[in-house]
Amino acid sequence: MSEEEIIADYNERVLEIANESFNLRKKMPEPKLVRKVLHSLLGKFDMKVNDIEEAHDITKLKLDELFRSLTIFEMVISNKDDKKGKGVAFKFVYEEQTPEHKSTK
Repeated sequence: MSEEEIIADYNERVLEIANESFNLRKKMPEPKLVRKVLHSLLGKFDMKVNDIEEAHDITKLKLDELFRSLTIFEMVISNKDDKKGKGVAFKFVYEEQTPEHKSTK
């Protein structure tokens, strides 16, 4: 998986490879695909990969379930990154009144 690639694109690429393998009569077992996907993810997914490996039997985990979970995690990360960049800044300008600016009544 490349840095700029999103999970949906990566999912599509993995499925294309799996289909090409199937067409060549060399079907890759789903547990092998799941393992390869988990090991090929970027560092930002390490926490999620650990959670998945601890919570699921990797040999029984379906590829679509894995990608669904990764897509949700990617959306959460993206949402947090969007919120980090948004903020409100105020600029305060203090002007001292000089005798010239004071009004006389």
